[in-house]
Amino acid sequence: MKKLTDRITIIVFFLFVICSGVLALFFGRGELADMRSVKDGETLLRESFPMGGNMKALYTLSAKMLGQEKFFDIYYDEENGRLVELFDSYDKKKVANAADAVTQFHSAYPEIPTYIMLVPTASGIYRDKMPPYSGAIDQQKMIERLYRRINADVTPIDVWGAMYQVRDNYIFYRTEDRWNQQGAYAAYSAAVPKLGGSLYSISNYDVEYTHVEFHGSLAEKSGIKKVPYDRINAYRCKFGSYVISCDVYDGDGIDNRTSVYSRSGLQRADKYSFFLGHSDCKYADIKTTADGLKLLVIGSDYGNCFMPFLCPHYSEITFVDPKYFDKDETLSDLTDPSGYDQVLFLYDLKNFCEYDGLDKLK
Repeated sequence: MKKLTDRITIIVFFLFVICSGVLALFFGRGELADMRSVKDGETLLRESFPMGGNMKALYTLSAKMLGQEKFFDIYYDEENGRLVELFDSYDKKKVANAADAVTQFHSAYPEIPTYIMLVPTASGIYRDKMPPYSGAIDQQKMIERLYRRINADVTPIDVWGAMYQVRDNYIFYRTEDRWNQQGAYAAYSAAVPKLGGSLYSISNYDVEYTHVEFHGSLAEKSGIKKVPYDRINAYRCKFGSYVISCDVYDGDGIDNRTSVYSRSGLQRADKYSFFLGHSDCKYADIKTTADGLKLLVIGSDYGNCFMPFLCPHYSEITFVDPKYFDKDETLSDLTDPSGYDQVLFLYDLKNFCEYDGLDKLK
């Protein structure tokens, strides 16, 4: 049934763009692809037609006319004004390897208290607001299964409940595949007590509105632009920034900063660069005025906007994302885990399940 709908959508689309098809004979890239799915249609638009962005918008319009709500791997929740990147499949072997890598890391450093925090994505939190055909995975159950598989000496941090309670708030970007600082604070409220810290209530933060509005990667990928703009905000602790230095390495060099926020990051195409100055941060070392422990955070880019909430609790935080390690690079090339008082694995569930490079934690 789905394949039939996809094909009907594509036929309607071509009725709209027959003139552009003629132009493609002159400006295109050869024979047209055999379109077996919506994703093939996207490839055709991008590679064979002039004005590909406009073609994609027209394709999306034709799909919407047929009542379609799923565009490629993105669900359009028109009622609530958001785009959700679907997490609807995974490789069981990769997932098992990722969980086992955490266990193996703890076995190598058993004396260091180690924690794991798997964060549900929007596809999990809003799963019951999407139709069954979306295929979204039950992330709550999957997180529970992963926590059971990982060594019991690694302390799991459950943030599902804290995030689900505030899911009607603006906790995920509407057009990006990431959480925002409201979502990060909800997770922080559940995580810090587990880590042994005292929670800073939301009243201890001032919210700085950057007045930067944008449509992110999900809007670009789906072709749907009739979604409210996203905005970037900063949560600043009323008792001071705590941050003395923030040295960030993105693969090209070290960016020496004095804040975990970067105004220059707002000038980039990826506005998430506001956090730590780079969305593709491989390594960040943050020193603070706090009289506390040293924390090593291993995780995905969900960690970027989580760092500001951790700063009042630690004298030094090192954040690494193995996704950006060089081919033969390992964790020990960047830092010595034995030099830290605690280790926190902080991943959004989708990245944890899809990335197969956690064997670099040597």
